[in-house]
Amino acid sequence: MITTHFLISALKTRYCLTSDYSVSQLLEVTKNSAYGWKNHNIALGDPTARKVADLLDADVSVIYAAMQAERSNDPISKAIWLGIYAKLGGQQVYENIKKSCTEKKAITAKVSPLPRLIP
Repeated sequence: MITTHFLISALKTRYCLTSDYSVSQLLEVTKNSAYGWKNHNIALGDPTARKVADLLDADVSVIYAAMQAERSNDPISKAIWLGIYAKLGGQQVYENIKKSCTEKKAITAKVSPLPRLIP
């Protein structure tokens, strides 16, 4: 299932980001927003979800449905959004993002660090 935490982790992997602050800079939001996503279980807003979908080459309608499901406090509404997510191919989008991040990690791991020139 695509969640805010999953998307932020995917961005960090895809763009070699090391902090929530760097994520906030990439998405052009405040560092408090990034902190809220990570520590207060706040779902991405629609404008940010569009940016994330674009950055991860993902279907924005699937990302929207996932964020609506994550935001929903009502079990019936949540179930409806999860149904929409499934009909839009949410699991396939999730797998595609996961695969692209796994490939990025493998490529990054193969790159050896530069030797130190100064002792």
